[in-house]
Amino acid sequence: MDAQWDKVRKQLNAQTKQVQRPAQLLVAVESTLASTDTPTAAIAPQAYWVAFLSTLEQLAGDAEAAKPDSDKRALLEACLYLLALLVPFLDKPALRARIDILRLLPPLFQSFAAHAPAVKSLIALAQSLLASASQTQLERDLDGCRSVYATILSLCADARPKVRRRAQEAVQAVLASTPPPAVSHPYAGESAEWICSKLEEAVKGAKRAHGGGGKKGDEHGGDESRAIALLTFVKNLGSAWPASSTSTLLSIILSTLTLSSPHLTLSALTLLSHLFSASHAASSISDDHVRDTLEALVNAKPKVAEGSEQGEKLLAGWAEGVGEGMVALARSDANAGLSRTAMLFPEILPLLASAQTPALRTAVETSLSLMIRHCLTDADITSNGAVISSVVSHVEKAITSPRYAASAQPHVLALVKALFLRLRVRVNGEPAASRLLSKSLVLVAKAREDSRFEWKKEADAVLDAAVKILGPARVLELVPLNLDPSESPSKARAWLLPLLKPAITNTRLGHFRETFVPLSAAFFSKAEEARSGGRDMEAKVWETLVGQVWALLPGYCEYPTDLVESFDTDFVSLVANVVYTQSTLRPAVFKALQTLLTTTLTLANSTSPPDLLREQFSLTPADGKASLAHLRTLAQTILSVAFNVYGKMNRGEGGYVLETVGLWFSILPPDDLVATYERVEGLVGQALAGDALPPSRKDDPTIPPSHALLDILIAMIPHAHGAVARRLFDFAMQDRVLGCVDQAVQKKAYRILARLCEEKGKEVVSGREGEVIDKIVDGAPQVANGAKRDRVALLSAFVPLIPSDSLHIVPSLIPEAVLSTKESNGVTRESAYTLLVSMGQRMANGGRIKRHLIKGMEDAMEDEVDASEEEFVTMLSAGLAAANPHMIAATIGALGRLVWEFHTSLKDSYLTDLLETIVVFLSSANREIVKAGLGFVKVAVVTLESALVLPSLPQLVPALINWSHEHSNHFKVKIRHLLERMIRKYGYDAVERYVPEDDKKLVSNIRKRQARSKKKKAAAAAAGMDVDGEVEEDGEIAPRPQAAQRSAYDEVLYGSDSDVSASEDEEAGEGPVRHAPTGVKNRKSQARKAKKEEGGAFIQEGEDEVLDLLDEKMMSRISATRPAPAKTARKPLDSHFKADSSGRIRIEEEGSSDDDRGASTSAGANAGPSGMGDYLEAMRGEDGHTRDARGRIKFNKTQGKRARGDDFDDDDPERDVPVTEGLKELDVTGKKRWKKQKKEVQQVGGEFKAKRAGGDVKKNGMQPYAFVPLQQVAGKKSNQKGAPKVGITGLKRSSGKK
Repeated sequence: MDAQWDKVRKQLNAQTKQVQRPAQLLVAVESTLASTDTPTAAIAPQAYWVAFLSTLEQLAGDAEAAKPDSDKRALLEACLYLLALLVPFLDKPALRARIDILRLLPPLFQSFAAHAPAVKSLIALAQSLLASASQTQLERDLDGCRSVYATILSLCADARPKVRRRAQEAVQAVLASTPPPAVSHPYAGESAEWICSKLEEAVKGAKRAHGGGGKKGDEHGGDESRAIALLTFVKNLGSAWPASSTSTLLSIILSTLTLSSPHLTLSALTLLSHLFSASHAASSISDDHVRDTLEALVNAKPKVAEGSEQGEKLLAGWAEGVGEGMVALARSDANAGLSRTAMLFPEILPLLASAQTPALRTAVETSLSLMIRHCLTDADITSNGAVISSVVSHVEKAITSPRYAASAQPHVLALVKALFLRLRVRVNGEPAASRLLSKSLVLVAKAREDSRFEWKKEADAVLDAAVKILGPARVLELVPLNLDPSESPSKARAWLLPLLKPAITNTRLGHFRETFVPLSAAFFSKAEEARSGGRDMEAKVWETLVGQVWALLPGYCEYPTDLVESFDTDFVSLVANVVYTQSTLRPAVFKALQTLLTTTLTLANSTSPPDLLREQFSLTPADGKASLAHLRTLAQTILSVAFNVYGKMNRGEGGYVLETVGLWFSILPPDDLVATYERVEGLVGQALAGDALPPSRKDDPTIPPSHALLDILIAMIPHAHGAVARRLFDFAMQDRVLGCVDQAVQKKAYRILARLCEEKGKEVVSGREGEVIDKIVDGAPQVANGAKRDRVALLSAFVPLIPSDSLHIVPSLIPEAVLSTKESNGVTRESAYTLLVSMGQRMANGGRIKRHLIKGMEDAMEDEVDASEEEFVTMLSAGLAAANPHMIAATIGALGRLVWEFHTSLKDSYLTDLLETIVVFLSSANREIVKAGLGFVKVAVVTLESALVLPSLPQLVPALINWSHEHSNHFKVKIRHLLERMIRKYGYDAVERYVPEDDKKLVSNIRKRQARSKKKKAAAAAAGMDVDGEVEEDGEIAPRPQAAQRSAYDEVLYGSDSDVSASEDEEAGEGPVRHAPTGVKNRKSQARKAKKEEGGAFIQEGEDEVLDLLDEKMMSRISATRPAPAKTARKPLDSHFKADSSGRIRIEEEGSSDDDRGASTSAGANAGPSGMGDYLEAMRGEDGHTRDARGRIKFNKTQGKRARGDDFDDDDPERDVPVTEGLKELDVTGKKRWKKQKKEVQQVGGEFKAKRAGGDVKKNGMQPYAFVPLQQVAGKKSNQKGAPKVGITGLKRSSGKK
């Protein structure tokens, strides 16, 4: 509500009075309500409700308000507008208490009938009042409920679209809020009758317009629009539409199907499809109506001209309606739905072949898929009835028929997938799809293996469904892999292995042992043979196949049907051998072991009915329990294998092994778990003793034994209970573990302790908290840097376990927690802050602190104080008196974090004293202390109330200004941002008065920058730009990349307002960086649109190749997109030259034959796009373009007469340009054009040469001889670059030295 009022208040300075009046009325009402010592923000919605209603009652009875141009009428309109905004935030009892206001609305509806904004406000007010009315008030028509509702209902057919839409929304809301205990709304039946009558009138008017009974004008066009609006209105009503009126509505809808109005017919078909789909959940349509309506719909199939887009939209609506109707029919009468499917399926399927638009193809696919899913009965499937055989036959023919090629083919494949999913019904122990769809599977597989097949993704979906339904054994029987090394590689289907991986589930594990294990062995032997023969690439191929084969094992281990028989000791030995020898196969094998145990536990603990599980998975919970008992007998063996494998792996590579170990620990019997722990603990002791003697080499990547065994103990923690957990805690607390010189051992020991405190809690530390914490605190000097993070995590987990009578332990942890906030590791710092907060929360929970038991205060008096947040902050504040600046800075940072966390529970006086104390430290000469103080001040400015900070401004502002000239540690930028925040929060005058005179320019600049920023934001909003993004060409806003998520405290301390780089950019005068839209998205969308518009089907065939329509692979040769032109072979070089009768190449010199030259010129002029002349024109012509190294187009804007030659004659339009002109200058290598050019040689007297004769002629009155200065012959300057070398004889001068 506050957001709504804020928007209204902003219109106080609006230009128009109609917009300004609601804001003025709101401010006046708020000033009246706030005068009773109530702030504006605390005014309740009920107070606004009472004030606005009193204003409405006064104005509604005033005769002056009825005058069109009176001020009171405008005030009444403003009051209605504010009431419309207010009523959604009121509860129903408050509205029901003043439902008598409805009596005032009918005259107002009549008075404002021509004014749409006021009518919309009245509708909103009436909607909320009617929705809150009780059943008695509605049925007895108390306070004029029925008349007001009738007025709103009549507006649902209003000619004004906005009023009509708002009235329909109000009716929907009222009918959806049925008053208890009524089942349906009292006005639902009357509303349906009115809608049907108005709809019937509109349909009759549309019939007269399209039937030739009258001239089609605005009136009849309005009838059609009103009919469409009413049909949409009925659809939006949803479940509020009464079932008793459905029969009347259906007859009206069916009457529109014969009209020649495509828009009205499409709306009727959409509503009919919705009614059928609504009948799935509730029987809103009777069985007879479903049958009769479906029959009429089938007979009213639109007759569409081929290629008509509007007609195909009608067909799409008809197909969707038929599909939904068939589902409704099948639910009411399964046999009728089955028989109807036999007739409709062959009628609708050919629409896929003739469809030209994606909408029709999608609608046909949806309709047929619904028939397959809901109309085919289990009885017909199990008995191999005529209907299922007919459906399968039609789909099989469509797979290989050229009519369904190209764009229709993916929809045919979708129907095949739907058949596989429907035919999962088991007949004699196997799915019905195994018998009925085997040919379809083979046809899809043959099309998929063709490299030119276009719809591989859809074919993969079919194969995926086939593997899930039939199982891998049956699929590989129909579509064998042919990967045996003895078979021909051309028949291999290696592409099938990646498709099997995600699809295999709930099948026989024995199939993997029988089929893939021998195949893997053969592949492995081939790889070894290739490697020994030096064929490394071939060996890599065989190794890849081995990996793909073992990647199938996790699927076979997901709910296997023969776990007890197939997962025996022999198979475990085989798996152990694989993980020992093949490191690349370990992830797949251990994932299979995890999947095997996880699915077995899920099945054993399942509460679903056994019969249902047996039907779906061929398994029961009893089978799961038997399998789990079998796995328990093998758990020790598998864990031993996992231990050995993990001990031989490299550092950081065995995470999946530890996950498997932790999972198999969960089913280990208690006695075996204790024995395993004792064995591992003994091995850890031996490893630690062994590591102390020979130091491990740093270049050895293998994980040390002590590290591996400690990781195993960490994995055991969730399953360690009782004595095992306590023994593990004691073991980790030993000096040889916590004080080990190996920092990795320390880290893992602290991790063990932290996990035990988190998961086991008081089970491991109860009664010895003081002893444990003393040992941890005493071991602080021996902690390695790498173990500090886990040590802080241990303290964080230990603090909540401290009992209320032992809170004297907390002060001994404060120094380490404070110093840890200054660690270089970011995770350690975050953990230290979490530890401080945890300690504060533990103190806030209450208890007593015995001061004489605090370490270091044994001589103090035996007194106790209550534990609280304030007491904890006081304890931590003792660090401010430290002699080390590092400790002081850390203490200030810790105090800032605690103030952020507990500022609502700390006393105001305490916070004020704390802030004044920190302000004193801002005058310190140590930059580390000042930096921490600035962070505390920023937290205080953001979190504390203004009244707590304002008293400290006289000391705070000068202290900040004193450091504003310091550039190190970004002090200048940080202080400027602090001042900006303070100015925004406390006002410019409150801050500026304490700024020294010499630094007034700083705050003045801040104010100017803020004003400039507001102007930029306003301009960006006016231009459609978003503050955090850019406007794309399609109108959407592209958000900027967001930084990583941070905590709220970090956001305040290091947030965008303190971003140094951004501040420096702004200071340098650089605004926010915005990248202009590149248009790539637009180009891609246009390319997709052009591709869709192209449509059609194309046959891929070569020059000497003809498409065989009887070939099984024919479908892969028909494409929905235009195939790329075949690449022509490059002609040999000698084909460009003439040859004589003996075959020798004859190269003719230029000018040797006029005839030949003329012939070549004419040939060049008439050459096609591949001619050299056209190529040069495209590259160097005035309208040509080139591309740079990045592929960007550069037009030849500067190429004019200079690029076409100096002798170009503008008056000669028929100038003949030789084909070979400019070949020497053409850069065909793609290199840059700026490399050094050879100098031209100009022949003296060339300008007197005759065009059509052999000698010289007189030009412009000058004789063909002249005196040439020697300077011109030699060049104007000897060092002039680019000057032509002129020779008297016309010969090229040598540039070499003599």
